Amino acid sequence: MCAVKDPTSLESGCTIIPENRWKKDPLFSCCCNLFIKDILDLRPYPSGSQECVFVYKNHPIRWVTTMGIIVKAEEKAKFHIYAVDDGTGVISCVCWKPKEDFNLRSNGEDGAQSLIERMENWHLEQLSCLEIGDLVNIRGKLIIYREMKQISAFSYGKVVDPSHTLEVRGMQDQVLRYTSVYDNPLKSTEHSGIKDQGTEGIKSMEGISQEVAEKILLVSTREKYQNFHLYELETVPDIYKVCCQPCEEFINGKENGEKSPPSEQIALALKNGVKHLLEKGHIFKSKRDRGLLHLTTANKDLRDVTCRILRAECRKQEYINGCQFQHLYNNIKTRTDFQYLTHSAMRNLLNSLEEQGLVISCNNYQFLPVR
Repeated sequence: MCAVKDPTSLESGCTIIPENRWKKDPLFSCCCNLFIKDILDLRPYPSGSQECVFVYKNHPIRWVTTMGIIVKAEEKAKFHIYAVDDGTGVISCVCWKPKEDFNLRSNGEDGAQSLIERMENWHLEQLSCLEIGDLVNIRGKLIIYREMKQISAFSYGKVVDPSHTLEVRGMQDQVLRYTSVYDNPLKSTEHSGIKDQGTEGIKSMEGISQEVAEKILLVSTREKYQNFHLYELETVPDIYKVCCQPCEEFINGKENGEKSPPSEQIALALKNGVKHLLEKGHIFKSKRDRGLLHLTTANKDLRDVTCRILRAECRKQEYINGCQFQHLYNNIKTRTDFQYLTHSAMRNLLNSLEEQGLVISCNNYQFLPVR
């Protein structure tokens, strides 16, 4: 039986912004510089009637910008299609050829005709000079064509960067934008413009759940847990204390004189905190024991199996330059113990192995073992 989903919240736990308040979010009216992996993961905004408006956290996104390498180029009658790779994923970008305005050509003055021709010639030169292997910067509207996301570009150009300085600096700026803007969802008071002066110190369930997730991760790292059950978390004082904070969703349900939070609040905070960790890939479910949760980077069996499979696959001729992420992930998923391993958990594990010097990441999200 499927659980009933809260219609006012997203899968990330963020509150949905009503469509009539989208314009209050600055990201709705600007090009968001997202990694291609995140662009491909975007879903349509559930509360909106407009087409091609997507959601990141609870931000409405229409336009995106990205910088990457052209890995495929194709010319059509009215446009060019470029497949752009920024190291996290590949997305198709449609760059339209200039349309000829015959009325303006026939009725315009010589000076206007000359300017139009020069602009069209410049536009065509920009398209014709782009080749496979070029670094490009593309801005445009994010659309869906045949169930695949594409960028319909309105601005594009080749980036001359032989020393890769601009590319590295651009990715550093991207990370800064994520931490300071994109990953910070709008709160209900931010997009409604209304603040309740009587609720100071009272937090939303979303905020408490995020704190619970952080505390679970902190305690697990400190105590060197490798796995745990959900019911065990309630016995940890540090985690229980976070769950017991005043919650606006439950504050009105308290009886007079009742000081302790309801058990439903504690259970929901723990459940949402674990769900957040599962989505981020910090933990994964066990196949043998449905209630058992494993710490991704602390699971020795998972690390050993991953390194062993990676070494075996990279001995094959087709993977001598690196084993593809998806191929490695599919191999690990065939093991009974890791059938519930998620993509995000696999990415976290590989990042951890790379930090430990056990694997090396290559281009196109390929990996090599350190022998």
